[in-house]
Amino acid sequence: MPIVFLHQFNRPAEVKAKVAERVTDVLVEECKVPADQIEVIFVDLPTDGYFKGGKLFAPTAANVVRK
Repeated sequence: MPIVFLHQFNRPAEVKAKVAERVTDVLVEECKVPADQIEVIFVDLPTDGYFKGGKLFAPTAANVVRK
């Protein structure tokens, strides 16, 4: 049973649903695993908790949900 963890900045639920569906489709096709055996887990990163080069890195994607 494949388990896929996706670490990303918060995205809207509809974006996560589309991504999860596409990831599942790829695993079904390439790994020959039934879709109901695939788990896709999103780990939301806070937009104020990511630093690059010692400086706060602010995501710029328009569909990032800021809290």
